[in-house]
Amino acid sequence: MSLIQEALRRQQAEAAKQAAAAAQQQSGTPPPPAPEKPSEKGPEKLSLKKVQPAQPQEQKNNVTETPPAVPPDTQQAETPKRKLVPGVVGVAALALLIVGCLAWLAFYLWKTMSPPPPPPATTTTTGVAPASTAPPPASTTTTIPPQTTTTTVPQTVSQPESKPEVVVVAPPPPPQPEPPATQAQPAVTIVPAPKVEPTRQPVVWPSLTLTGVMGRGNRGSAIINGEVVGVGEVVKGVKIAGIGDQGVHLEYQGEKRFLKIGGTTGD
Repeated sequence: MSLIQEALRRQQAEAAKQAAAAAQQQSGTPPPPAPEKPSEKGPEKLSLKKVQPAQPQEQKNNVTETPPAVPPDTQQAETPKRKLVPGVVGVAALALLIVGCLAWLAFYLWKTMSPPPPPPATTTTTGVAPASTAPPPASTTTTIPPQTTTTTVPQTVSQPESKPEVVVVAPPPPPQPEPPATQAQPAVTIVPAPKVEPTRQPVVWPSLTLTGVMGRGNRGSAIINGEVVGVGEVVKGVKIAGIGDQGVHLEYQGEKRFLKIGGTTGD
């Protein structure tokens, strides 16, 4: 912002100087001399020179037109536009560079990934002269067939007399003896042997003594051989299948038994 303000101040000062110069030229008075800067060497000697009076100048011929002063608002609006132009040009150049790089990369990939062209087919030519297949010249002569007259004469063909055919009768074949009649054999019926079921040995239960029952059904428990067992438990290989009112249901090797309170399985 400071640079913009300084530029505006310089433009305003130049415009004021130009306006003052134009006004002095119109009035005919020369502009005041610019103040000289003091030299570093020291004060110079003053030289007296004759000052020539200002000659009147023709106002019509020497009047210089001053350009109109530009308002500061338009100048401020033009300065950011001027600053944006280099940035836009740089962005466009960068975009063109990126597009060119992408195009080159795509062409390189296409060239490397494309299959090689097939080898040219080799054809062998033999030095055989082509046979001339020119058609024969067409003949323009026309032939007229001669007219012939044919007469048909009936002919009689004599056929030889047919001889009588001789028939030879063959003697009948001798009668063949009949085969002896076969006697019918009696049907043999096979009776299947009866299945012998294996003798099942009696199951020997281990000795279990029931001393008490608590509960009923699947949630009850029993006291067997001094141990409290529930439904589903096994004692000496015997499974407790259920609890009844006065005993328990037992299962052992496929057999089931109901044991009452105070009884034993060894009885």
